[in-house]
Amino acid sequence: MRSFRNSMKSLAILFICGLLAVQACNAEQGTVQGSKSSQVTNPYFPLSVGNSWTYRCSVEGQFQFTKTINITSADILDERQIYRAELRINNEPKSLVSYFIIEANGQVLSSLSPGVDAQEILITAVPSIGDKIGKFTVASKERSTMKTFPTTDVVRLENFSVDDPEVPEDKRLEWRSRTYGREIGLVEEADGLGGECVLYKFSQHAPTGNQAP
Repeated sequence: MRSFRNSMKSLAILFICGLLAVQACNAEQGTVQGSKSSQVTNPYFPLSVGNSWTYRCSVEGQFQFTKTINITSADILDERQIYRAELRINNEPKSLVSYFIIEANGQVLSSLSPGVDAQEILITAVPSIGDKIGKFTVASKERSTMKTFPTTDVVRLENFSVDDPEVPEDKRLEWRSRTYGREIGLVEEADGLGGECVLYKFSQHAPTGNQAP
């Protein structure tokens, strides 16, 4: 088993570099204002007010905490759909706030604010093997083997191939992976230090508007 220090590094990666980058403060955010337009959704990241995802996070197989993300509001800004998300660790009463943004082409981004700063692309509407998505590459598209979602089509992204024999051993610790399930969203994220967050509970509210291809 890796050292306690590595475990803490792994948790930091899942918090800081994972899908849901969150604010470092709990300042209340107002609803984004803008004109309404027809909505676009991403088949690998369905977003609608009321949707929630709960993950069990562990290091080297040892449970550490749960995290739950809830979509609390939505609006339109500069013709892009903006969703406000609240993240809670375990049963903490205070939440951390971040935003998901859907562009007209269906790709989903995350941001610490509803504006244009510090955005990270998460997933495109039609990901294909070999596609570059931000710092990640689509590594596979297959049917899920997870017990919780056994019949779900999933797409897995990774920042580099951990099986590449030319990757130095210390570089492998920087490996990161995200797996998205069709009509679900992020189902798993992992890192080279043994950290893993796996979806075990998901609640979806039917979106309105147009489905991306």
